[in-house]
Amino acid sequence: MSDKKVAEAAEPQKGYTYEKDLKYGMHGEDVKALQTALAEKGYKCTPSGDFDMDTVKAVRKLQQAKRLPQNGIFGKTDAKALLG
Repeated sequence: MSDKKVAEAAEPQKGYTYEKDLKYGMHGEDVKALQTALAEKGYKCTPSGDFDMDTVKAVRKLQQAKRLPQNGIFGKTDAKALLG
């Protein structure tokens, strides 16, 4: 993922989209972009690039707040809720 996409994730109004489901144990720039966006929205999450238990908890809190299934997996519906 390019630096531009990471920067866009920190600014959800620019329309960053996630291309795959993200879940516990995954690593990389997509995860870091998610963590950055969660932190920007006020969820307790450190942008490390590792989808750890803190990220699972933040995703579940987002899912709960948006009345989505609370499975801790960040998919397209969750992305719309976070970035919309």
